[in-house]
Amino acid sequence: MLYRFGHSSASQARSRRTRRLDESANIVRWPELPSVYSYYGSIGIILNAYFQSRAQAIDAFGKDGWQTLWDAAAHRVYGGARQVIETL
Repeated sequence: MLYRFGHSSASQARSRRTRRLDESANIVRWPELPSVYSYYGSIGIILNAYFQSRAQAIDAFGKDGWQTLWDAAAHRVYGGARQVIETL
């Protein structure tokens, strides 16, 4: 895992990085993703994880893992079917 210590908020602002994790549950599963999602954001690495559905994410990371990801997400974008709107 990538961990970086001893940096200031000023250095964070200069070095913001965004990483898109498309197909987060299919292509390369990262079991630690829920536990590091918020941490990476705090050091200036913004992770955008994409899933085909909530059920897919729960299957990949478990209900608690999904809830951790959902709660840590600064932005949530939904582009799915209307029938699952009540779960948002």
